[in-house]
Amino acid sequence: MNYIVGFIFITLIVYIFEQNRRIHYLVKQNIEQENLKVIQDHQYDTLKHLTNMLDNTLKALGYDYRQFDKNNFTKHEPTPEQIQQLWQSQQREIKQSDHEATQFDVELKKGGLYAWWHSFRD
Repeated sequence: MNYIVGFIFITLIVYIFEQNRRIHYLVKQNIEQENLKVIQDHQYDTLKHLTNMLDNTLKALGYDYRQFDKNNFTKHEPTPEQIQQLWQSQQREIKQSDHEATQFDVELKKGGLYAWWHSFRD
């Protein structure tokens, strides 16, 4: 009888350690998925800002990229007011992009990936 109780006790201890290991694994996986989502969101936002800035640049030069699919490369000179609006829009995009980059760095520091991410960029 003592052997059976001892065996059950040891089995329960092993089970508890295995569950503890499994919990640590799941927490690690969850953190990695959260970090991946932060990186993907940042890459999407960066692409969106770059696209908007390219659109503003083409408009300032007098082109509309939506017409390029139709092989229409006609240049239309923008008015000074339109150029001023495009410049303000460009400045807003730059400020918003800088703000989101700062937020991204904060999120990376929270996740412990700041040095890892910037090792690729330098």
